Amino acid sequence: LSYDSDEAKLFFSEQVFPVYEQAVTAAFLLFEKTGKSGYAEQAFLLSEQSKAAVLAESLRGLQISKQKGVPSDLLQQERELRRKIARLTVSSLEARDSAQTVALRDQIRDGEIALSQLVRKLNANEKYARLKYGSQPVALAHLQSKVLDSETTLVEYFCGEQHWYAFIITANEFRVLRLSADAIFKNTLSQYQSLLYGHHSSPQQPVWANVLYQKLIAPLNIRSEKLLLIPDGELNYLPFEALIGNLNEQKYLLHEYRVRYAYSATLLDFFRRQKSKEPSGEMLAMAPFAGQSSRAFRDLNISPLPASRQEVEQTGGRIYLESQATKEVFLKTASRYGIIHLATHAQADSKEPLNSYIAFHPQQKDSLSGYRLYTSELYNLELDSVKLVVLSACETGGGQLVRGEGVMSLARGFAYAGCPNIVMTLWRAEDQATAWLTTRLHHYLKKGYEKDEALYQAKKDYLDEVPAARRQPYYWANLVLVGDDVPVYAAEQPFWIWGILALAALVGGALVWRKWKGAEKRMTVSG
Repeated sequence: LSYDSDEAKLFFSEQVFPVYEQAVTAAFLLFEKTGKSGYAEQAFLLSEQSKAAVLAESLRGLQISKQKGVPSDLLQQERELRRKIARLTVSSLEARDSAQTVALRDQIRDGEIALSQLVRKLNANEKYARLKYGSQPVALAHLQSKVLDSETTLVEYFCGEQHWYAFIITANEFRVLRLSADAIFKNTLSQYQSLLYGHHSSPQQPVWANVLYQKLIAPLNIRSEKLLLIPDGELNYLPFEALIGNLNEQKYLLHEYRVRYAYSATLLDFFRRQKSKEPSGEMLAMAPFAGQSSRAFRDLNISPLPASRQEVEQTGGRIYLESQATKEVFLKTASRYGIIHLATHAQADSKEPLNSYIAFHPQQKDSLSGYRLYTSELYNLELDSVKLVVLSACETGGGQLVRGEGVMSLARGFAYAGCPNIVMTLWRAEDQATAWLTTRLHHYLKKGYEKDEALYQAKKDYLDEVPAARRQPYYWANLVLVGDDVPVYAAEQPFWIWGILALAALVGGALVWRKWKGAEKRMTVSG
């Protein structure tokens, strides 16, 4: 395996993570000893360097193709070679015998060797190498002045084997705290996550949610309305909105803050600065399994999702249902839309991330790749014209955890393809609850709400309107937003504003008419 493949880079990233932990700890201890804020800032920059580095490098690669002075022919060869390797990888998943598997692995190895040679040629180009590898983590001052608004607190966690840290950043403040992460706390975190992901019930659930709140949120003294979280390690699997600050009131963190997530502050700034292709503004909505009957896909172990029909019909846009919602249609049309909504099945593989997939309507029952869109294929799409992807499917935010890099999820695959904002699910989605929440999400988005506020309002509405038995976090807390808070639609103007504008237009028109008639009368008299 060459070190130019993403898998090798991820392996390397995990191996060097302990070095980052030592460096962050050293910087923090120097800050504690001297009180000099420069050491605290250095600890934050080191934390940033350790996060999503492979993802950031791939996104810079997408932008390089738009630059002058880089070898376009070699870039095209690189894209074609990566797509070929992805096709071979998918084919290897469907190999019917060991001989075919070995033959495909040999072809993949040859492709990776060719890719390594090609990358060396690209790296010889000074401008390419500078653009691809010369990037630095976002500076704290830039983050505070250009990325964060006055209503937002960014909390970046760094979770090592020995020490955990939280960096608290607002437009006017920067603090760093060392968190208590003993064995009891880590066991509580594991138990709480297992309960949510497995849809189990326990009288300890509120207690565990409160313990996590007291450890992860309470010490931070957050005073803003909006919370931007950059998790690390096992915290990537935690829905912070489901934590409970006060056991007596039983109110979730959801009721305190509008929450969104990011892979890193550097990537957040990267997406902010990019001038993406202009999207059509229209929505693509697909529901491959919207029918009531499960007979057609019984042999493929695919169940129907009847609530998904109403879900996509209420979102609007260009809708594809059942046999129309194919992988082929998605691949041909996805980049034309500003928003993509997929109400379907998905499967995360925590051992082999490239085996994770999103399901479309099967066309060829003897070919899994005919209806499964694998992560490796997502990596080779160009979706930088898409403003928002809503993945209304199971486990789209789940997958293998790579230290420093994060979770190798399907949602990350869409980010890898250039999409800056993704609404994803952390565990197996409940069909009716997910349809209810995403429908309400789009309702608020179309009113011009910021993305985090739209999801916040959808979840609050859900808790206010559904029966008590369905208010457990399992039903609503798995939907989370990764990305910025910029609205995807222009804000609707209140009715009274339109009335005033109409009245102003009438008055203005009347004045113009009177002035014109007066001028006409004067011309008649003088004539």
